[in-house]
Amino acid sequence: MLLLLVLSATSTALTGWLLSRWPSRKKSVRWGSVALAAAMCGARAAMGVLDDGIGWLALLGSIVPYLAIIALLVMPGAGRWFDR
Repeated sequence: MLLLLVLSATSTALTGWLLSRWPSRKKSVRWGSVALAAAMCGARAAMGVLDDGIGWLALLGSIVPYLAIIALLVMPGAGRWFDR
């Protein structure tokens, strides 16, 4: 339980820090966002392994939004937007 609390607090802090740097349009903000979304996918998958009460459908439903974020951020259009 403590691990989930630490994970939640860390992801909230990282998200806030990235959002505060968002107007800069630096490439590091783009790839930081991709890395954060990938870390959250891994964390959700780890929660599914550690907690038997979470069903696979619920686990998949919690990972899909992060995969969509990653897919959108690695598209060429996002790369051009962050290059400005």
